Amino acid sequence: MSRLKKILPIYLFLLISVASCSSDDSGDEGINPVDPPTAATLIFPENNTECNEGVIISDSETDVLFQWQDVTNASSYILKVTNLNDGTSRTISTLSNEFLLRILRGTPYSWSVISLASDTTETTESVVWKFYNSGLPQESHPPFPAEAISPQSGASVNEGEVSLQWEATDIDNDIVSYTVYLDSA
Repeated sequence: MSRLKKILPIYLFLLISVASCSSDDSGDEGINPVDPPTAATLIFPENNTECNEGVIISDSETDVLFQWQDVTNASSYILKVTNLNDGTSRTISTLSNEFLLRILRGTPYSWSVISLASDTTETTESVVWKFYNSGLPQESHPPFPAEAISPQSGASVNEGEVSLQWEATDIDNDIVSYTVYLDSA
C-alpha cells in the first residue's frame, strides 16, 4: 500500500500532463496567415480608348502616368506594359499605385498590374486593358491587333473544316476588313 501511495501521485501527474496536451497542436498558434492581395482596379489609361494625356517628349515619345487603385494587403506592384505592334513588354516594380512611363506615340498598348504582398508568395493580376497612345493627329486609327479565340495559338487541329474565331477592337469602331494568314507547320 505504501508503494501505491508513492506511485499514485506520479501516475496522476503523468495522466494530467498527457490529457492537457492537444494532439492537433500545429505549433503555430499566434501566427496569422496572410491573405493574398486582391486584384488592382485599373484607372488610367482607360480601356479601348485613345490616350491624349501625358507629357509629349518628342514626335515619337510621351510620358504617360499609369494609375490604379491601392490594393488591400499589397506591399508592392509590378506594372506590365506591352507594345501591341511588336510584342515587346516592359515590367516595372513600384511601391506606389501609379508610375510615369515613357512610351512611343502612335502605338497601341496593353497593360496590367500584378499585386504582391510581402508576407506571402501569392500574387494577383488585374484585368488587361488596351489603349492607343496618340501620336501626330490622324483621321483614323488602326485597330488593336486581333486576338485568336479559336483555335488557340499553337493548337493542333484535325484535317477538314476549321472554324476561326477572333476578337478585335478599334477606338474608332471602323474596322472594314480582316486579313487572315495561315501556316501549315
